[in-house]
Amino acid sequence: MGFYSRYVVPRVVTCACGMKPVLKQRQKVVPRARGKILEVGMGAGQNIPHYDPHAVDTVIGIDPCEVSWQMAQPRVRQAPSMCNLLPVVPSIFPLMISQWIRYCSPLHCVPFQILSWR
Repeated sequence: MGFYSRYVVPRVVTCACGMKPVLKQRQKVVPRARGKILEVGMGAGQNIPHYDPHAVDTVIGIDPCEVSWQMAQPRVRQAPSMCNLLPVVPSIFPLMISQWIRYCSPLHCVPFQILSWR
């Protein structure tokens, strides 16, 4: 992983995902989560403060970017009984929230958001 991918991209993505339109969407969707949650592409953990601790048992976050995991640690520490970061994807979660995964081809890259129930 090069300098740009390792140090610049995670911070730019975190900044973009913290913009007002994204925050408004996050505030509408994330508090509706219930039970055990698998968050794919957790990034810097920007959804963590929006989970309802009375409704959510566990949030397991996965992200391929080690720098994003490091950036997520302060938010994870604020909700230690609820949040974990894991390198594996267990198959026991009824809800998956994924924030701004990029669908990429050689010609374009399109961000999209997934909210999926089993």
